[in-house]
Amino acid sequence: MTSPGAPDDRWLSRTVVRGVAWTALVKWTGQIASWGAVVVLARVLTKADYGLVGMASLYLGLIRILTEGGLGTSIVALRQLSREEIAQFNSVALLLGLAGAALTLAAAEPAGWFFRAPNLPPVMALLSVTALISSLRLVPGAVLQRDLRFRALALIDGVQGIATTAGTVAFALLGWGYWSLVVGGLLGSALGVLVNLAFAPQPFAWPRASSIGRYYSFTRDVLVGRIAWYTYTNADFLVAGRMLGAAALGVYTFAWSIASVPVEKVTGLVQRVSSAVFARLATDRAGMSRMLLRLTEGLLVITLPASLGMAAVADDFVRLYLGPGWDEVVLPLRILCGYASFRAVVTLLPQALTMLGDTRFLMFNAVGRAIALPIAFVIGSRWGPSGIALGWVMLYPPFIFQVYLRLFRRLGLTLGEYLAPLLPTLRGSAVMLVAVLALRAALGETGPGLRLALSVATGGLVYFLAGILPQRERLLKLRELLRRADPAPAPAVDPA
Repeated sequence: MTSPGAPDDRWLSRTVVRGVAWTALVKWTGQIASWGAVVVLARVLTKADYGLVGMASLYLGLIRILTEGGLGTSIVALRQLSREEIAQFNSVALLLGLAGAALTLAAAEPAGWFFRAPNLPPVMALLSVTALISSLRLVPGAVLQRDLRFRALALIDGVQGIATTAGTVAFALLGWGYWSLVVGGLLGSALGVLVNLAFAPQPFAWPRASSIGRYYSFTRDVLVGRIAWYTYTNADFLVAGRMLGAAALGVYTFAWSIASVPVEKVTGLVQRVSSAVFARLATDRAGMSRMLLRLTEGLLVITLPASLGMAAVADDFVRLYLGPGWDEVVLPLRILCGYASFRAVVTLLPQALTMLGDTRFLMFNAVGRAIALPIAFVIGSRWGPSGIALGWVMLYPPFIFQVYLRLFRRLGLTLGEYLAPLLPTLRGSAVMLVAVLALRAALGETGPGLRLALSVATGGLVYFLAGILPQRERLLKLRELLRRADPAPAPAVDPA
């Protein structure tokens, strides 16, 4: 049963669907443009160009984590925050952004020495502006997310994505080389901030420890966890760049980017929506369990067959999409697709635990990963980009298993209850993979274009017959529930 004062389950389901729909419309429009851009950029820019900007991105991502300080998550999760307290958080964000820009300027020369890349310092000096830009967007974006204004958030992302893609391609065609990646990204970020401030302008107030100091422990746990997350999710790029060089880093970056498309583009549609919805369900464990199962099922239906299918056709895809000279991407791409198929279904677990206030456990779990995974990447680098990719497959699942156990205990879920709605998709994806591999074996030395087209068509048909049709009745019932959901606003819930 729903807890007293909890938001209406059908209303939240409808909100999730609308939020995902808006995000999908904008993000996939931008993604189509991005795919076209990659075809152009892969023929204009070099592996070293991507590797150089990838080196700068490693440091800048860490600075962004530090300057955000867990503030965005706190605003979404701590619904009892007053407008005055949010204004104080906004000032803290600005101060952290200024500090991040200064640190980036100071670190530019040492980073160039570390990566043995003399062109890196000026790139980092210009990109230091992103720390300040991100700080201006942090609190307004979190307020939009907390208030479930997903259409506005989607439009902001759309403006930023299209501006980045268009700017990068234009500058690359003008012969700017790696600077096209730098300036294109800055252009998109700046426009994104302007649109964000137009939707949700936020005042500033001088931060006072007596007012917002009580939220320190929550924010600290989130921040340390995010630093640990950033450490292990970028250690593979760091190891590739430092131990294998810019060209190998470019290979690994492309493999990671392609393997992550079904995960990041689909889960990205859900994560922004799910965190705010989980926050509203913090006092309703049964409601959170239902929402977790629905969202996990929806993610798996799309991401698992896409990841396994990409692994099966990776060789033909790379030759046709990236062109000659990129065959080294194939093997790490296949390994990372296998990892991505698992990663897609676990992205919601930390969100749910965070909104339940279990940030200390998540922090220590993330720190453990931050220690173990880099060691695996260093060892794996002996076998090139593919060895680094194997580090994810070997060490990531044991840590996530602990997160599963913790969340199941907090929500009262059993393994059987969790797997029941996922089994049709698991079976259908396995049958699809076998069918595609058998077809490719039968086709032999057929041209890559024809083989890729036949593989995609066969995989789609088999998955529909083996994975979608067996669960059509449940999917239709879910659609009917969402269609009839009352669109009227639900009452606000204070999880405190």
